Amino acid sequence: MRFYELGNCYFYSADKAKKDTLDKYSEEQHLALFIIGSKYESNWIMKEEKSSYYQLKSYVENIFTRLGYILDDFKIDSVRNKSDIYIDGLSYSRNNDIIVEFGIILNSLVMDFGIKENVFYCDIYWDNVIKNLNIQNVEFSKLPKYPEVRRDLSMLLNNSITFDQIKKLAFKAENYFLKRINLFDVYTGDKIDKSKKSYAVSFILQDLKKTLTDKQIDVIMNNIASVFTKELGAEIR
Repeated sequence: MRFYELGNCYFYSADKAKKDTLDKYSEEQHLALFIIGSKYESNWIMKEEKSSYYQLKSYVENIFTRLGYILDDFKIDSVRNKSDIYIDGLSYSRNNDIIVEFGIILNSLVMDFGIKENVFYCDIYWDNVIKNLNIQNVEFSKLPKYPEVRRDLSMLLNNSITFDQIKKLAFKAENYFLKRINLFDVYTGDKIDKSKKSYAVSFILQDLKKTLTDKQIDVIMNNIASVFTKELGAEIR
């Protein structure tokens, strides 16, 4: 099941100024998304697969991409231990405005409604979305003539290290040729220390003026790997 609802939400804050009784109350427009159960309808060609947090995350990011937002411009924070709604999840903000929060709803809340499966929920602060769209510049560029190059790194990291840290450090180390970063494999298990995790990350490199040489690519990747080792204590595998 997949649901959405767009409507007004009302809030009360006892800390607001008391010059006017209504100062304590506020009204905001929010867009809510919910998914639960199977990811697809039953069919003969695909095995049954449960809905997931990452499915919801893809819906959220597709919405903002269609609206013209650049995902890398968002400040991303965890909502774990900061919310009375989510077990875990993420918050995206821009210019100190919360744009969206999403994650897995607490078991105690869903059980109150007799639900026995995970419910994945997204709360989009629609007023803030519109507010920030007013200053969002959409840029267009010609299709590049020269090919992209992909290189992969496998790293052993402490559990506390996030993919967002990896992404920021990579672009800090190389902000000209590096175009995109993707996390395509995560491993935790008996084969490595319990305090560690293994990340496999792909890096897309491109020179818009000419084709990158193997020598250039090696220098870039060695520099990125060196930064990960120094700043994150990563073991390159």
